[in-house]
Amino acid sequence: MAHLGMPHIVDFMAFCGTVEITDMSIVKYDVSAAGPLVLPEN
Repeated sequence: MAHLGMPHIVDFMAFCGTVEITDMSIVKYDVSAAGPLVLPEN
């Protein structure tokens, strides 16, 4: 619930109320491991 109160989420949810959503897919992931994020070099 704290996440839903964050300003960027509040703004996003307000925007969602202004558009017609015709389809949605929600996926839940279970994370089994964590490691460093390595960004590709340009």
